[in-house]
Amino acid sequence: MAIYHSQYFEEARQQLVDSVPGTMGYTPIPFHAVGDDIRLDRAFLRFDWRAPEMFKQALATAMAGDAQFDRIGFLTRSELLLGQAALDYNGHFTLPTTELRAAIQKLTGEPVVLAGVAADLVLPFGLQDLRHVVHLTKWTYENHTLYHLVAGLPALEVKVDALRNAGVYRNEAKVLHSETELDGTALMAFMQDLIRDYFGVETANLRTMQAAFGAAKPNDDAASNRVLIADFEN
Repeated sequence: MAIYHSQYFEEARQQLVDSVPGTMGYTPIPFHAVGDDIRLDRAFLRFDWRAPEMFKQALATAMAGDAQFDRIGFLTRSELLLGQAALDYNGHFTLPTTELRAAIQKLTGEPVVLAGVAADLVLPFGLQDLRHVVHLTKWTYENHTLYHLVAGLPALEVKVDALRNAGVYRNEAKVLHSETELDGTALMAFMQDLIRDYFGVETANLRTMQAAFGAAKPNDDAASNRVLIADFEN
């Protein structure tokens, strides 16, 4: 499995990456939620079909051997021991959506419907540590689609490189010029690639609504703690 080393930024970020436990190294695993996975107040993420085979096999074994283990894990707390990584399906891979929906509706001024969630998550943290998360929620309203991005900078670097190295994506520029500076053109190209990767759709008319940096942990100004939060409309 790939071990990630930061190309762009400070030593503290690489130290953060190196501190991630488990035998997978810094390897984000794709997850998604669609259809019945999305409930009124939360979305239950499941392994994407592109997840490494060892994870899919372990999940299938747990489902077959435990009558209390739900296919997307919201009935009971279950752990899969994969190397040193333990998955808690009730917490680490459940995305609360009530506050997020309210924020999106405030932005659009219209009622919105959550149509899909896709993410790259680093085990064993899942959604619990936003420094190691790239997740994109897809919202629909009237004749528009809004995409809400949350991306920790360490995880964002990995996803940018992964799409660039896939060979079929358009983005070749650096999305991040510095720890606090984005290239708007490269970010738009990356987002179009990311939406195509996650949801399989083209977004030729995509526009940026807003983008800002937040912090995964309060009162920590390190670049390794920064989270990009952005909204795009198509």
